[in-house]
Parts: sequence; structure tokens; C-alpha cells
Amino acid sequence: MRLIHPDNFNTLYLELNFPAQALESLNGASLSATDSIQIIVDPRPGEYGFVLSPAGILFESGSAPTATFSFSVYGDASAGNNSATYGSSADYVDALDIWREATVDEWQIAVDSRAAGVDAVSATVDMSGRFVLAAPR
Repeated sequence: MRLIHPDNFNTLYLELNFPAQALESLNGASLSATDSIQIIVDPRPGEYGFVLSPAGILFESGSAPTATFSFSVYGDASAGNNSATYGSSADYVDALDIWREATVDEWQIAVDSRAAGVDAVSATVDMSGRFVLAAPR
């Protein structure tokens, strides 16, 4: 699944890859290879983020989906310039990870979050929830 920015160039915003038979359980109930559920991906306006629902989805650890944010055109790395935390925009980009909201306003780095080229970050999506591309303050 590919989500694009609403521009004239179809600029990639987010790509989610869902392997076959990636679902493990929904609300604690095991799912079989023949079960299916409707998964909703809701991009978050004003941030590099998305919400994956319904709540309660768990994915198989060996075949969980991956999310890749692309920030080449619309990402603003200038947040790192002259900041107390980052000495340059390159330092800021190096610190970017995909984060998952564990509980309200408590964030954890998503599983296997890593750079995916010069202008993208990928991570494993192991469960439903809210995910954002961010660097620590």
C-alpha cells in the first residue's frame, strides 16, 4: 500500500508492505491463515504519521508488515540547525526513527526502526496503533 502527498508529482509519503499471513491475533483471539480483517491506515495531517486500526491487531514477528516514510521533498530537516540537541540538519536526519505510541503520550521506537536510504526511514509494524516519524528533542 502506498500513500502519496496530494501534489502533482505523486510524491511518496508512506509505503506499507503487508506480507501474506502476517496477522497473528485480534483482541487476543488467534487468527488462522484463512481469516481476514479490514485494516485501516489513516494518515495524520500536519505530521509524518499514521494510525493503523482496528485496535488490538498483533502481527506475526517473522512476517510483520513494514512501514517506510519518505521525506525527500516535504521533510524539514532544518529543525536540527543550531539546536541544542543537533548540530546540523544532517545530525537531525540521522536521529530520525519511527515511533509507536505505547500509551497516551508515551512513545517507543518501533521495532527495527532504521534509515532506508538517504531520505527514508523504515520499521516493523508489530501491532495496530499510532506511528510517527520523529527525532528526540
